[in-house]
Amino acid sequence: MNKKIKIPRRNKHCYKDNETLMPGIYYHSAILWDDDEEVYHRRDYCISCWKNGAKDENIQQGWSYWKAQVPEKNNDNKKDDTTNEEQALTTIKEAQENGDEGIKEAFIAALYLERKRILAFRKEIHDNNKTSRIYEHPITEETFCIMVPGV
Repeated sequence: MNKKIKIPRRNKHCYKDNETLMPGIYYHSAILWDDDEEVYHRRDYCISCWKNGAKDENIQQGWSYWKAQVPEKNNDNKKDDTTNEEQALTTIKEAQENGDEGIKEAFIAALYLERKRILAFRKEIHDNNKTSRIYEHPITEETFCIMVPGV
């Protein structure tokens, strides 16, 4: 039997009492294997149903379970992150073209993109009392050499 693990997205309603899982509330999810269909099924429960029996049922027959919170809907943050990431990449590219201008901004932008896992740190180079860091954009395969500004 070859089990392919493809976990479905969270359901919008409790599996047991069909209560809507609203943004901000906590819920429990369980993953169960179905031998007939040979797939994993996900069941999401509100806290009260989990405490009133669903927990025991799923622990006995389940493959995995966890507790999570339905995220608050905030579309503005996602747009801002994309804009910030694009702006940071533009800052780095402009600093590459302008030489010494914008070194500090480019370094901070590179750290930001590294933290967001958009750029991958590859190597640190020490030459003539100056330190530079090599970053790579894994998707576009662009490479950037960013000078570390003096502190």
